[in-house]
Amino acid sequence: MHHSFALEHLEGRALFSVLAPMDTEPTTATTTLTPQVTAASQNRLAGAFNVAGTYTRPISPGNPDAGSKYDFDGKGRNASLGRFRLSGEVQTPGFIASGRARGQLVLSNGHGTLSLSVIGPPQAPGSLPPSLTYRIRSGTGAYVNSSGKGHMAVSASNTTHKFLFRFNQATT
Repeated sequence: MHHSFALEHLEGRALFSVLAPMDTEPTTATTTLTPQVTAASQNRLAGAFNVAGTYTRPISPGNPDAGSKYDFDGKGRNASLGRFRLSGEVQTPGFIASGRARGQLVLSNGHGTLSLSVIGPPQAPGSLPPSLTYRIRSGTGAYVNSSGKGHMAVSASNTTHKFLFRFNQATT
């Protein structure tokens, strides 16, 4: 019997979450639960440091009310990370009275990755804000238990498409 498979477009369709029932043995009084012990989280972005690189602004055929997307690719150095690469994106607010730029950035090196979420201050539509706040959302490898938050000064040239982020750890 021969079966052929084809990919279907999922646009405009609602997908349902399904949880399959699993057979498990009941917990008895003799069952021992072992707590998971993890290492204390560390702020891998302590201290001030810079990241420099280039960005692109892909042309989006979508809704102009969504704002502009900026894709970043750069390099930096931090005391606890050493040399690393930064990649990610930031979406600016569209044609609304006031919104916030939001995005995700990833710092990576041979030891693992740190995923950051970033958000800007309330702003009118237009370009990148002059600053963003960041929070470490997750890590892999050596950075699996990392945490931290802070502020980033943002400088970007519309003519050269180069950027500079100045990371500063939050004081609280």
